[in-house]
Amino acid sequence: MAAPNYVNPVTKGDSLKVVSAVFGGIALLSVSARVWARIVIIHKPGWDDYIILAALAFAVAFTAMTNVGMYSNLGDCYQRS
Repeated sequence: MAAPNYVNPVTKGDSLKVVSAVFGGIALLSVSARVWARIVIIHKPGWDDYIILAALAFAVAFTAMTNVGMYSNLGDCYQRS
């Protein structure tokens, strides 16, 4: 078994950026299309539209905090010397 590399460890940060960007974009497009259809076309937004917008805001905030944490080495599980 190889010794762990504490100096320059392998990370998955680039994968996290790509996955969060792709799924965040899909969520933003789908919620925008739904809210646009309900407000502009039907002229009758419901309570569920407001809950979806709140959930999208929380998802965007979580994604932003995850990316900030990744850049500040929040997920490092190794000892630094």
